[in-house]
Amino acid sequence: MQIIVEILFMALVVAFLLGWGSIKKQRQDEELLRNLINKSENKVIKSFNNKSCLSKREIGEIISGTTASLFWSRKKIQINDSKMISDSVILNLINK
Repeated sequence: MQIIVEILFMALVVAFLLGWGSIKKQRQDEELLRNLINKSENKVIKSFNNKSCLSKREIGEIISGTTASLFWSRKKIQINDSKMISDSVILNLINK
């Protein structure tokens, strides 16, 4: 009887881990984009220590080339066209 309980427990653990892994894989792109925007926001905030006012072009130059990755994945994301991301970074900073 104890062996059956142990097998059932092991099956539940494996099913949970497989489900969790598939959910993490589905949300990987969203997490990468969120990490990239957060890194970009941190760079802009640090640059505000040196200047009191930044233009949209300056913010684009600051965040261009920023990369983000997840520690459990090989995927990386990098800003090549900063014009697309700079709007969302500015809006997030204004909302915060």
